[in-house]
Amino acid sequence: MKVIVLARRKPHKLEVCEVLLRWGVFTENHNEILKDIYMKTYIGFEGECFADKYWQDLRLNIPHAFLHSYETTHREIFHHQMDTVFVCNRFLLIVELKYISGELSYNPELNQFWRNQNGQLLPLGDPFAQLSRHELLMSHYLFDIGVYLPIITTVIVTAKSAFLHEMPHDFHIFKIEGLGLKLKSWLERYPTVLSEEEVISVANHLSARANIKRWNWQKVFPDLSVKEGVLCHCNNTMKYFNGKFIC
Repeated sequence: MKVIVLARRKPHKLEVCEVLLRWGVFTENHNEILKDIYMKTYIGFEGECFADKYWQDLRLNIPHAFLHSYETTHREIFHHQMDTVFVCNRFLLIVELKYISGELSYNPELNQFWRNQNGQLLPLGDPFAQLSRHELLMSHYLFDIGVYLPIITTVIVTAKSAFLHEMPHDFHIFKIEGLGLKLKSWLERYPTVLSEEEVISVANHLSARANIKRWNWQKVFPDLSVKEGVLCHCNNTMKYFNGKFIC
């Protein structure tokens, strides 16, 4: 039994970027910043959709549920965004997807995750620290409903040109092609804990805690204002007259 409780959703940031770029009312400098934000968000979303194809190809004979693009807010302050939450009768898996090419390395003692591409080192955010936050929150959510379920966290790299280098063995990270084998090893390791009905109950409980955060683009561009109404291609606000808008 497979249930998709939350389907993959286009990020709100991506939708806003598409609208702002369509307006074309920014200065050249602002436009370049916006295009950079758009491309990074678009590439990340494409990587998530690419990973979904591997999830769909799996044939698992156990009750399980998916919550893709899962967002939730803890204590109305701390926001969490998880690319995929996989709930089955043996464990709960939190997935952080990374579409990053080049040679990837991680130093857990310094919390440093970086990419080496053509000899150029680029520091990246620590995905394992992020996953640790998510794991703690999920343990609280499960405790609230009296459920004990092992929680696994992993980083999955979706870029085919990525090379994993100097990765500690006690941190789960692998390329998307190894998803089936990794799941198989975890399913063999962990015993059954929940019934089919309990798997659905846990997934629905998590879904009820979902809270989508809207991207506030005005924090990125505080010096810009938005014109209200229907805009003409010349950027003037049009007026409605005799059933049509006139500039």
